[in-house]
Amino acid sequence: MQINGGQHKMSKYSEEFKIKVANASLEEGTSLAKTGKKFNVHPTLVRNWRLKYTTENQGNDTSPNVDVDISDIESAIEEFDYEIEEFLQGDGSEFSVEGFTSLMISCSEDNGKISIRHSLLTENGEKEEIDGNWQWVYSGEFDEDYALSGIMDQYSDKYSEILNRFGINVTNVEFIVEPYPEEGH
Repeated sequence: MQINGGQHKMSKYSEEFKIKVANASLEEGTSLAKTGKKFNVHPTLVRNWRLKYTTENQGNDTSPNVDVDISDIESAIEEFDYEIEEFLQGDGSEFSVEGFTSLMISCSEDNGKISIRHSLLTENGEKEEIDGNWQWVYSGEFDEDYALSGIMDQYSDKYSEILNRFGINVTNVEFIVEPYPEEGH
């Protein structure tokens, strides 16, 4: 049986807006922080959109050219994943999902591009038939951009510190947040 991240609330940002912000971040003399401030979004969103849209739309290669064992990065992140989980259960609960039970962080690498995925385990799931297969899907609303902003406001310095140990600039890493329904709930 496959578990699926499920349905998500539509992002409050349109594709057109994301592309506009991504392109603005490429202007000479600007930074992710300045672009984020200009458009009233977190710099992490600016970076993610720049990685996504400028690579697709302009053919720029912004992926890190790093030879690192991804499991070493994942182990280093485990140093503070409990802090993020406690944040999402307490002061940062507004950035979490309804029925949040725990956090699972995983890292992956594809063609030199590193992704760090935050899976927010939740009891709010239901079985749904998708393409002839029964899958667990998230049954609530969730805004990935908002959740990512909240997490990165609190933990971007720690992520930068850990990634710098491996010679990786945090601006070259894609951060993802998703609800993940626990099977049977």
